[in-house]
Amino acid sequence: MQKIAQLFAIGGLLVVAACFRGNELRVTQKNFDEEISRTENLVLTLSHDLAPDSLIGVWDTISYLRFDPPVAGKFRWDSPNQLVFSPMQAFAVGTDYTATFNDRIQSYLPENKRVELGAAINFRTPYLELDKAEASWQTTAGGEPVVGVALTFSDDIDPVVLAEKLQVQSNGREVKYTILSDDIGRSVRLEMRGLDYERSNDLNFDIAAGMPLSGNATTKDAINKQSTLPPPDQLVITGVEADHDGAEGHINITTSQQCLSEGIEKLISLQPKLPFTVSLNANGFSIDSDKFDPVQTYTLTIDGGLSGVFQSKMGDPYTIQTAFGKLDPSVQFIEAESQYLSNKGHKNVAMRIVGVEK
Repeated sequence: MQKIAQLFAIGGLLVVAACFRGNELRVTQKNFDEEISRTENLVLTLSHDLAPDSLIGVWDTISYLRFDPPVAGKFRWDSPNQLVFSPMQAFAVGTDYTATFNDRIQSYLPENKRVELGAAINFRTPYLELDKAEASWQTTAGGEPVVGVALTFSDDIDPVVLAEKLQVQSNGREVKYTILSDDIGRSVRLEMRGLDYERSNDLNFDIAAGMPLSGNATTKDAINKQSTLPPPDQLVITGVEADHDGAEGHINITTSQQCLSEGIEKLISLQPKLPFTVSLNANGFSIDSDKFDPVQTYTLTIDGGLSGVFQSKMGDPYTIQTAFGKLDPSVQFIEAESQYLSNKGHKNVAMRIVGVEK
């Protein structure tokens, strides 16, 4: 009899727990995992119908969720149990967020149908990463050999703040550097002297944890990137990347030293063939054309006669297949600095729309 009584007691507790669980407001589905992009809307499907028909499809600033750290935005009910949150500004980079239900979320329910507000929702934005560290031998206006480095991050960086956290080593020895960039952005340029001319330099870029980012965020972990720079008597292609903005395509070639411009177009061939121009930069060059087809794969061949500023030649020809990949959706004015729709205009707007459904 005692065992039967215990079983009844356990069964009663399970029923009570199930009832409580049934009265708890939960997220049954969401359009994001632990990591979200900084600009995406958050869509939550809830365990209970909460919104009346009059609110369906209407944007409002009523706060149904409380964010920590705070995030300003608008809410919209897509159905009685599906809520959308759209931030007014991008979520902060490298930040852990917690969202909890506000009691306003059930303000449209009768008193006798109120629910228990469920557990918090945790998510974060991508942590800062150092995507690329591209080094190349260059010469100053006076002919002095230096090494230029382009650091590319996953998000905007303040060069002044970076200088307080960045340490650079070459072949295990600390190297002094000068930051050339002044503006906040994803790319930061450095200049270094005193590297080894006779052999390759194994470069190590260390960024200590705790570097301030936009908003109130700081990096939680140290960031490290390594790269190898051949000596200046060698000219090596160290990277090829293609990008397309919907109107013009670019194939960006990174080299181990600055290239000479004379006759460089004749050293480059593309299959399928198309007209192009070549633009030199500090750590390589780009092949540019408005005839590039974003969905076409191109075979790029660079002749071994490609020369660098230290009189080095590449030697062997370089061949690679390259493609632009899927274009990011975008909508922009054709002429960014023009004035549109004035009272004296033709009331026509020239737009470039890429990858956006009608």
